[in-house]
Amino acid sequence: MSSPMTVHQLDDRLTVVCDTDPRLRTTTWCLRTGFGARHDPVGKGGIAHLLEHLLMSVPVDGGPGLSERVEAMGGSCNAMTGPDFLLVHARTRSEDAHRVLGWLAEAAVSPDLTKDRLDAEREVVLRELATAAADPSDAVREAVYTELFPGHPLGRVVGGTPEELAGVTVADVLDTHAERFLASRHLLICVGPQTMDEILPAVRATPLGALPPARTAPDGPRVAPSQPVVRRDRPAWPRDEFCWLVLCARAAPRDSELRAAEKVLAQLMGGSPASLAYQRLRNERGLAYLFHAQQRGYAESGVWYMIVGVEAERGPATLEVARELLAELAGRGPGEAALDAARTQAGMSLVFAAEQPQDRVLQLAAHVTPAGEGPPWSLERELELLHQVTARDVRDAAARMLDGLHVIVRPEAS
Repeated sequence: MSSPMTVHQLDDRLTVVCDTDPRLRTTTWCLRTGFGARHDPVGKGGIAHLLEHLLMSVPVDGGPGLSERVEAMGGSCNAMTGPDFLLVHARTRSEDAHRVLGWLAEAAVSPDLTKDRLDAEREVVLRELATAAADPSDAVREAVYTELFPGHPLGRVVGGTPEELAGVTVADVLDTHAERFLASRHLLICVGPQTMDEILPAVRATPLGALPPARTAPDGPRVAPSQPVVRRDRPAWPRDEFCWLVLCARAAPRDSELRAAEKVLAQLMGGSPASLAYQRLRNERGLAYLFHAQQRGYAESGVWYMIVGVEAERGPATLEVARELLAELAGRGPGEAALDAARTQAGMSLVFAAEQPQDRVLQLAAHVTPAGEGPPWSLERELELLHQVTARDVRDAAARMLDGLHVIVRPEAS
């Protein structure tokens, strides 16, 4: 069985999390920093995402980049950028764990960046943006943030725009890395057979053990998330096309206990055969095959959305059914059986993630906060919050979503 998770504040910049499981033969590292797209310098959108690519590809220890080295030894390595985070994670055999930690630390703290490497990764990012722009399912997810947070850093396009990326220089990236990425607080997470006593000396021996002081505050410009938002709830449907429909609204921030009810509401409106939305949209009306719902919390606010893939001709009917169901939940809440199923599903999704090392490290990266930035997180506490959600809590959550509801369709009508 796994041992209790332990947390150690190495200094005011780095918090180390160790989730020991002696049954594992692999070790997964994850470095998560509180720097993301919302912290990109004004006019330089996409630097966080570009930096993510560079941390994976710049040479380490006189050889290939982190991702190439980890994959060559049979491991897996990946990274992602969000509105308020950038993380890199790698899983390998446990006997290789210290070497991988050293490469990860070197790439993160002192990336070997040249103009040629920047230009090469910029082209990769531009191809990624073009691919996403051509995929309506990606475009509609991006639109959720730009619609709900106009003028707010959370509304920034994570990948930036081709125009912004074209002007990014090596100096821009290095300055942002030093003044914003390194200036953030970091989590280093280890899921494997090692104990905290075993990994701390290894961490201290890497550049992560002596992070430089911040030169500027990393938060970047902020706009109050309570600013008025023009509500959009009557989309223009494209003709004769498959499209993606989203119902979305601002939601609770990540440190609010209201999140639990909003997560249960997402289960009720999601794509599980046990959900109310599945019964209405698929079983009773045959309107849609693919749909899901989700809640995500950030520092000041959050997002709740339901996304449905549907033929445009069925779009209006699909929207009507989804909106009616949300209104019913806002009016009287869910029945006991539906509520119990939704609470259980929301909890089991956390349990499933906790039992897979790579999912577990991402779960910890998403929920554990660096020392001093929020209350301690535990799976048990999260499960208890979900278990305590009542029908009235869900009713109130649905009413909040309905009151601020936006409707988005991609591709847009021509």
